[in-house]
Amino acid sequence: MLLSFIFTWPIVLYSLAILLVGWILGRYFVNKRLWAIIKKDADGLHYSKTAGENGNVEDILKQLLQKRSTEVKRLKQLETYREQYTGNVAHELRTPIFAIQGYIESIIDDDEMDQETTRHFLKNARKNIFRLEQIITDLDTIHKFESKTLKLKKSSFDLFELFQDVIDTLEYYAKENETIMIIEGTSPGQHKVTADRERILQVLVNLGMNSVKYGKRGGQTKFIANELVASISIEVTDNGMGISKSDLTRIFERFYRADTSRSRSEGGSGLGLAICKHIIDAHNKKIYVFSKINQGSVFSFQLDKSQ
Repeated sequence: MLLSFIFTWPIVLYSLAILLVGWILGRYFVNKRLWAIIKKDADGLHYSKTAGENGNVEDILKQLLQKRSTEVKRLKQLETYREQYTGNVAHELRTPIFAIQGYIESIIDDDEMDQETTRHFLKNARKNIFRLEQIITDLDTIHKFESKTLKLKKSSFDLFELFQDVIDTLEYYAKENETIMIIEGTSPGQHKVTADRERILQVLVNLGMNSVKYGKRGGQTKFIANELVASISIEVTDNGMGISKSDLTRIFERFYRADTSRSRSEGGSGLGLAICKHIIDAHNKKIYVFSKINQGSVFSFQLDKSQ
């Protein structure tokens, strides 16, 4: 029996050694195979190729799972955003279209409509056509900024002259609301900045228009320049109705309206502030807003001084 054990023991050891070597080789080749499968999808993960090939597959799989989980969450957020955006676009387009349809059908259906009423309906239809055109133009502008196909045309220009152009553009609307428009902090030839003049004009007209629309009758809108070291800080301020804290974080979103009923009655595309943000972002700057209810609002951003 002793002899049998003596002869059997090396066989057992040899078998265990074979199993151990087999397990090591199996793990190695399985890991190699797994690595070959997952490394195609593991782009962007924080790992070393050597670590992955030397058996750290579990860590890679955990990272990959976390990455995929984050991507799925992001995709769900984008899908929700897409649905909301599509719904907002449809709603904004539907409003002027239905108004135009209503006015035109009223004229067609009423053969005895007098000329004055007909003219009034046609004017209102035309107003909604302009609004529809504005929405489409603004959507196209945002799309071009987001797709990086719209290039800025930077030049050096006088800030006072730009402010004056904005006031001239808004003069009619300011008179209707008895709003006083003021330029502060700069004079002709005092401050020159480098930027896309037409786009910055668009920003200031949008901000000034909002100030007039939502400002109190007989209020003030100021265009202010403050000189800094390498830039000029530009502010558009008013003493109007102000913006609530809950709305401040969202006013630059597309179609977001802080005062829905009044905003729609005033017209517009609901995209003005979103476009302002895109334009300032394209200049590698930030636009800020400070506001208090019934005290007014301040929108500010900076532009580089001309060399």
